[in-house]
Amino acid sequence: MLLTLTFTVMIGDYVEAMILPAIPVIQKDFNTTPTLVAWTTSILLVVGTALVPVFSKLGDIRGKKKMLVISLGIYTIGVGVAWLAPTIYVLLFARAIQATGVVLAPLALAIVTDIFPKEKQALGQSVLGGAVAISTTSGYVLGSVVIQSVGWRDGFLTVLCASVLALVLAEIVLVEGPVARGSAIDYSGAFMLGAGVLFVLAYLTEGSSIGWSSLEDISLLLPGLGLLAVFPFFENRRTNPLIELRLLRIRNFFVSNTVRFLGGICNFLFYYPFVYFAEYPKPYGLGLGIESTGFILAPATLSVLGWALLYGKLIPKVGPRPVMLVGSGALIAGLALCILQRSSPVYFALDAIIFFSGLVPVLFSSVNMASLSLPKDQVTIGMGVNSMLGTLGQSFGPIIATTILVSYTEPLTKVVNGQTVVVGQIASPMAFSLIFGVGIVITCLVILASFFGRNYTFSKSESTSS
Repeated sequence: MLLTLTFTVMIGDYVEAMILPAIPVIQKDFNTTPTLVAWTTSILLVVGTALVPVFSKLGDIRGKKKMLVISLGIYTIGVGVAWLAPTIYVLLFARAIQATGVVLAPLALAIVTDIFPKEKQALGQSVLGGAVAISTTSGYVLGSVVIQSVGWRDGFLTVLCASVLALVLAEIVLVEGPVARGSAIDYSGAFMLGAGVLFVLAYLTEGSSIGWSSLEDISLLLPGLGLLAVFPFFENRRTNPLIELRLLRIRNFFVSNTVRFLGGICNFLFYYPFVYFAEYPKPYGLGLGIESTGFILAPATLSVLGWALLYGKLIPKVGPRPVMLVGSGALIAGLALCILQRSSPVYFALDAIIFFSGLVPVLFSSVNMASLSLPKDQVTIGMGVNSMLGTLGQSFGPIIATTILVSYTEPLTKVVNGQTVVVGQIASPMAFSLIFGVGIVITCLVILASFFGRNYTFSKSESTSS
């Protein structure tokens, strides 16, 4: 069952990485604008994050396997529509349908809590997370090859075949776990939370292109913040609330959500400048192409599965807090090396390996902390909230990075007829160092948060608190 879950979750992450190098080709094929084609990635993030609480709650009260199969079925339809899309608008509609792929990970993680005893859950969660990381990089590298060889449509066709296979396997192999019978879903609360998250994410997505303080972008932010501010008061008065707000008073669940949010920021404070610096022309960067950048990331990504298995076995023995602290130290070391030594692809690849050796234990220990702190009938919605906060963190990472990149620039020069001519502006080396430095500060907050969590270990099937 774990292999089926892993295969299912990998598909969605592979597609999201695969489509990145396809964006310029899609823009050319449909003769559209950069702003509109950028929504081929943004629309899935925005819609998907809004759907997570709804599908997660339905997983708790209707069945996790049932909702995973339904989500995967809808996702498969979306992939098929994308393959045949005649216009950019149909493709965007297809990508909105594919947003159900965002809920596959929290549903799969919740299923792991059903099929594994507590002392084995960390290992199962680590296998899922490690495989996802590998699929992301393989999508980035293989996606470039597929798009250059056969085009982006056939790229979607290959995913369509894989999605159908995953759908069949999920229906046959997975078994339904315990279901909270007699519950109802608070659709009004779901709409309020989903709309609030959607508006905020739309603001974060559009800010870089239309301006963070523009009237158009602020008109997205204000209603989003308003809905999210009212949501807790609304939920406290519901008979069957979407999210039991009392769950946030569970210490380990609160710490887990905090770390997941901060870890999401830190992840993209590394990944975003890493890709930019690798592809910037020399002497401003390493001057690599898309495929070469993917290849120097590949060793670090492949190492994730090894780190995942190691820490998946270690967490039950020593608890999540020591693992989180060790990981935070490795994160700081990796980010510091990105500041001090990034002069060649080899050095940059080693920096990435060290960074991921820290990111894995930080994120996976927070996931395990969340799953084991929640009541059985609230696991899926809890993991959905945890996942949603991780996505929000990942959305903040590029904002911080972009703000620094455009704030610290230097002239971009070119030699024309023997003379050096300024042809534009480009981010300075200081900008990249500052971004990695902010990542170190965020990691220090992770260390602080980890001390508020309650550590636990397992002896056979019994847990002990420390």
